[in-house]
Parts: sequence; C-alpha cells; structure tokens
Amino acid sequence: MQSFLSIDALESVSQETLRLMETRQEIQQRLEQYCARLEDLKCGFDQKGILEGDTQAQATYEQLTSAIRHYRTQIQTDLPELSRRLIEARQSLADNGESSTEIDLIKQVIEERREEQAQREYESQMSKHQAERLTQDRHETAEQLIDRIREQTSYYDASYLAMDVYHYREDLKGVDRLDEVVEVLYNRIQELSEKPITIQGTAIQRLKIMDAHARKLWSQSQPEPRPTSDKKSKPEAPTDEKEEKESYTHLRGKVVVFGGHTTTRTYVKEKLPKVYFVWSTVEDGLLIVDQAVQQIQTADVVLLLTDDTSHAVTRKAMAELRRLKKQPIELHHEGVNTIVEKIAWKLMFKSC
Repeated sequence: MQSFLSIDALESVSQETLRLMETRQEIQQRLEQYCARLEDLKCGFDQKGILEGDTQAQATYEQLTSAIRHYRTQIQTDLPELSRRLIEARQSLADNGESSTEIDLIKQVIEERREEQAQREYESQMSKHQAERLTQDRHETAEQLIDRIREQTSYYDASYLAMDVYHYREDLKGVDRLDEVVEVLYNRIQELSEKPITIQGTAIQRLKIMDAHARKLWSQSQPEPRPTSDKKSKPEAPTDEKEEKESYTHLRGKVVVFGGHTTTRTYVKEKLPKVYFVWSTVEDGLLIVDQAVQQIQTADVVLLLTDDTSHAVTRKAMAELRRLKKQPIELHHEGVNTIVEKIAWKLMFKSC
C-alpha cells in the first residue's frame, strides 16, 4: 500500500515536483540549443577540412567536440542535479534580497558542471606524480588567495578578489579549501565595509553573490568612454600616435599569456586582431593553465603578468620556459597599453 499523504502534504509535494519538472525542461532546452549551435560550427570545420599543422583549428575543433560531449552527457544523466542546483541558486539570491534578472543562472549552472566534467577527465588521465603536484599547486593557490585577502585594506580591492576566488573554485574544492577561503574573504569584506551585510547559504552560494557584487562594482568603477565629437582638436602629434598604434593591426604570431583578467584579454586582442593568443587568465583555473603550458614550445612570445597570477602558475610556466630555453616578458602592475606595446615590439623584432 502506498504511503498516505494529507491534502496539505500532497499539495506541497505536487507543487515542488511541478517546479522541478519545469526547471528540468528549462535546462534541457538550453542544453539542446547549445548542442545545436556547436554542431553547426563543427560541421563548418568538417566541410572545410583541417589542414595538417593548423594547431589553432585542431585545438578549436577538439574543444567543440568536447563541449558537445559534455552537454549531451548533461542531458542524459545530469538534469536532476542541475535542476536542484538551479533551484538552490535562485532561492539563495531571493533569500539575500538579490535580483536574478541580471544573471544567467541557467548558463552558470551548466558551465560549472562542464568545468567539473573537464576536471574529472583531466584528473583521470594523470599519473600519481602529476596528481600529487596538482594537489600541491591547489594548496599553494589557496594559501596565496588567503594571503592576498588578508593584505587588503580597501573594501573595493577585497571585494574584487571574489572574482579570483570564484574562478579558482574547482581547484579549491579539489583540496577541500573552498569553505575556508570563502569564509576568510567574507570576513575581510565585512571588516572593511561601512555597512556590513549578512549573506546566507552555502560557501558556493555566498561566493556567487560576492562574485556578482564584485563584477557590478568593477563595471561601475570603469570610466565611461568619452565621445570623440566632444574632443577639441589637438596638434598633429596625436595623429602620429594613432598611426603608430594602428600599425599593430598587421602583426601576426602566436602569443601565450599567463595572468590578467578577461577584460585585459579582450582589450589586448582588439588591439592585436591578427595575433593568435593562448591566454590563461586568473579566471580560468589550473586546468587551462596546463593547456597553455603545452603551447609554449610553439609560441613566438610568452608573457607573464606576475601581479595577476598565482605562484603555482608562474612556477609551471617558468619550468617549461627553462626546459625550452625561452625568455618570457615579465610585467608587474603594468597597464593594458604597455602590455600591447611589449607584445607588439617583440613580434616586430621577431619579423626583422
């Protein structure tokens, strides 16, 4: 005989089940959209054919294939777990008085799961020595994050670190340090805030809220672009400067970069549109770092942004550079224009 539920309990269970079914349908539709978009792109590669030695095309094709496989797996086996995560994420934002309209939570949940899938695949292929080294690197990353958090004396600088912690979350989870680092970050932000607030939920839920808040603060801190029509005409010197900067658009080559943020990467790529970049930002985690290290051998330029990367990442890159007897460009606390100029100079020197 089935268990007997009262009318109130039956109504509650039914509503919860319906909500779960609707959430699963939302996620499945999004996953199917992603698969369709990537399958179209993959077909384009199949039709054109990838030339032997075209490493960029081969790497992109492999990433497309991997992403499609991950999304298909999520549709087949992960929908219940993804639905639970999405419901929890929405509830966490509601509990903390945050709006979810500015955040694509479905995409966030799906991509987090894909990171976990890629991480599991990567770790399953590692040797015992590599696994031990990865564990050591992750512990070092946790310690460095904690040190950086405690060094902050500004509420804004402490808040911005939530972006770094969020993008190292899988590495921190791998050594059970996520809760610890999030607690240190949360406490430091509270200490520096003029109006401390309480953030409820698990460590990952609290981190997501702090990360979203940090991105909002960051975007608000960026100066608005000035309209060119409002500018007064100046002497001829700026024209020469403009021509010099525009000359970078013809440069070609392969550049591997360690460090920096996605905003830096976007700006530099716009200034050097014909350069092929392999860029491991602080937001990518240690999995992408290993992929970037493998590309050093065929790189024309290797750049280390030492103020925006961890000791573990720097050590990995330097070990490979020493093995290959290559000299990197090392920059510390430099602006994006300096980064562009250093890369451009190196590429121009190479072509001479």
